[in-house]
Amino acid sequence: MMREQDLIYLKKGEKVTQSGGLSLIEGYIECTTSGRLICFIGPGNIFITSDKLNFKNSIVYKAKCDVILLETSDIASNNSFDAEKKWNDYILTQIFTKFEILYFPAKERFLNILFQIANDIGDQIASDCHVPKILVQRELAEYANCTREYLSIIRKELISDGWITDSKQLVLLDWKRWKRKFGTNI
Repeated sequence: MMREQDLIYLKKGEKVTQSGGLSLIEGYIECTTSGRLICFIGPGNIFITSDKLNFKNSIVYKAKCDVILLETSDIASNNSFDAEKKWNDYILTQIFTKFEILYFPAKERFLNILFQIANDIGDQIASDCHVPKILVQRELAEYANCTREYLSIIRKELISDGWITDSKQLVLLDWKRWKRKFGTNI
């Protein structure tokens, strides 16, 4: 049962400061380290903020829009150790994956980042995957470690090659193709 005192409200840009298990009720959370994307967390997902993995607050959880979180005491009780270990393993895997793709050409980095974002928070509609409108081109360029200008060139190529739509909303076309190509990388 959800109690008002267990809810945490964050405005866009505010950081999560609570430790423990949190369930995202509404909105999107960006998880980064040193300004680099680790993952996105969408509604219905549970995540754990922990001092064990978060060396000197190096992992930051930030609201990408207005967010409602629920403190989850379930995680803190029975399966606390297992849930925390599983989350920490996931975060570490994501960090190592991002390190690995830094050596890819910019287009491959961008494709991998798009796949991960869509996988984290996208909605599959028909055969495509729609990403919520919470990102700007500057952020996507930062995630892919390239300039906005170069990202614009890559984006035009991806539109021409049928990977994404030419629209303001980020839509990954033929989601099954994306999963076949990038499903093992992320």
